[in-house]
Amino acid sequence: MGLEIEGAMQLLILVTILLTVATFILFTLTVVMRLKQNRDEKRMNGYREKFLPLIFEYMEENIEVSSFENLLGSSALKYRVFEETIIKLLKNVEGEESEKLKRLLMIDPLYKFHMKQLKEGNNVVKIEACNYFRYTKIVRGDVLYILGKFVQSDNIYLAFSAVSALLASDNLSDRIKALETFIKREGISKMALLELFYRFKHDNKNQTKEEAAFLEALISDKSLSTKKRALLIRCVSESNYYLMIKPLQNWLESRDELWKEPEVLSALIDSQRIFLNSMAIEIIKAYRNYPDEDVRKSVQEAVHVLDQEFTFEKAIA
Repeated sequence: MGLEIEGAMQLLILVTILLTVATFILFTLTVVMRLKQNRDEKRMNGYREKFLPLIFEYMEENIEVSSFENLLGSSALKYRVFEETIIKLLKNVEGEESEKLKRLLMIDPLYKFHMKQLKEGNNVVKIEACNYFRYTKIVRGDVLYILGKFVQSDNIYLAFSAVSALLASDNLSDRIKALETFIKREGISKMALLELFYRFKHDNKNQTKEEAAFLEALISDKSLSTKKRALLIRCVSESNYYLMIKPLQNWLESRDELWKEPEVLSALIDSQRIFLNSMAIEIIKAYRNYPDEDVRKSVQEAVHVLDQEFTFEKAIA
């Protein structure tokens, strides 16, 4: 009995020692991390105080872009502060001043730093790099190649970030390939797709027939699931692709079973309401007694809106 008590006491002492050592190590690490954080914050504040006046000097055309290349050197912390400072300033300017500020984000050291991130970083770092290329709209050949591979990454967040960056390309075929590849993945949320549809338009104010032709072919692809087809129709409508009004109406009027699935049909009816297409009101009314409740609800909402639109159009004709 005495030996058992002695053994238990030794075990208790050993556990106490181990816990004490672990606590000491954890405390030491916390202190070291806090000291490093404080040191980095102090350095960052110093960089901010140094960068801001120089950026204003640049905006006044008193210094050249090249001045910042020597200033930044190869410090990742400097890059971070420099980018954050410019992005904050961009929220308060527009037009020529905005474009001038953005040019600072495209200087060679920053470009090379983020290219290195794309090639060598972990997924979090690669996503950060993708966001840089999306924001700056730098889509050169070497960037295209790397981002194109990321679109097929198992990490959906990395794939989404890569597509977002590729949609900044001036080349429509680059944007088409990126969007089409990503769309065919599973598990993509409507919000993510909707954001990509907004980015797919190269010009927010104007849309092209070529973009619309791609979207029409994509939605008509018979290999798509019903759910994905309905989702794409909603994204086209909610991102205001007005050049798609006629194809959407044609699909609604079609007798092809492809467009009669309740989920797809409901999305098509909603699209006519969103685009205020009063020309589709009669075909929509034909679905008033449709068996599916969601379709009937879409019909009711569309008829209410489009009847008012038709009355308004008739009044001003």
